[in-house]
Amino acid sequence: MISTLGSTGGSVVTDTTLAVISGAATTGVTRFVELSSFAVLRERLSAPAKLPATGAVKLLPESATLRMGATISRADVAARLLTATTDGTAGRRSVVIAD
Repeated sequence: MISTLGSTGGSVVTDTTLAVISGAATTGVTRFVELSSFAVLRERLSAPAKLPATGAVKLLPESATLRMGATISRADVAARLLTATTDGTAGRRSVVIAD
């Protein structure tokens, strides 16, 4: 299951994520992938770029530092989300993705 919920405040994402995980547990879903920009510094926050897919997405450690202005295409974000539903490389942890 993939979630890409977003919010500008309040507990919408937390409340919804808890409900989705609870529902998933009762229906046999075994993997939940969530796209979040929660830990992104405000000055770095931008939507995925409308660029062509590169197919060269890197999975970086959570502590990775990206250069200002780094971009990633929407297609590459979507591809990584789909990959995360079937591989175990990022199980139970936060990851950083980049082109």
